[in-house]
Amino acid sequence: MTKPSTPYEAYKFIDAKGHAFKDEILVEAPVQININDQAFTVVMATPGSELELAVGLLYAEDIIKNAEDYQHHLQGNDLGQKSCNFQIKPENLGSGYKNKRSLLSLSSCGICGRQELSDLVQTILKN
Repeated sequence: MTKPSTPYEAYKFIDAKGHAFKDEILVEAPVQININDQAFTVVMATPGSELELAVGLLYAEDIIKNAEDYQHHLQGNDLGQKSCNFQIKPENLGSGYKNKRSLLSLSSCGICGRQELSDLVQTILKN
């Protein structure tokens, strides 16, 4: 399991003098969100908060409206890749899903907004 943060050593400069100190960097990992066994999108998430992020995204995009509208589970593999899988009855899918628009993401790393985790491997291999 990926830890949500990792230690690192850095230097802080005060009055032109460098001071070494230890700090923590938050670590994020890609998570694929599936709806009714179909890949929907990939987002970056802090390990341990994947389901909360996925539920919030689907709510904000008007795909789910109530907690009673869906069932979900999180699964992972040995490579640390995770998927949040949502089962939503067609009559409970909000207009955000029915419109079938792509999620707009302005992430500089290019991961968010991909549809499947496998898209990331193809992108890395092409470069």
